[in-house]
Parts: sequence; structure tokens; C-alpha cells
Amino acid sequence: MIWWELKIVVCPLIIEDVYKIYAESFRDDAHLRALVQEAQGVVDAALNAK
Repeated sequence: MIWWELKIVVCPLIIEDVYKIYAESFRDDAHLRALVQEAQGVVDAALNAK
């Protein structure tokens, strides 16, 4: 059996140059903050690559 400990979704807004990061952790708040920080880094790197 596999248990997932996280969920991350990044949603760009089509009408604006903005995106939202939705994250959920099933461990604790520190894990959630780390997930959001890592997701922010991935999105920033993707946007700077264009």
C-alpha cells in the first residue's frame, strides 16, 4: 500500500501574469511550509527559463 504525504498544484491564471500554488501536507505545518517553498522555487525557475 502506498500512502502519499503531499499534494501540490500550481495553477496559472490565463488573464493575468499570476499563478497560485495550492499545497497540502498530511504530516505537519513545517512540512507544508517546506513544500510551498520548494514549489515556489520550481515555478520561479520555470518562469525565468523563458
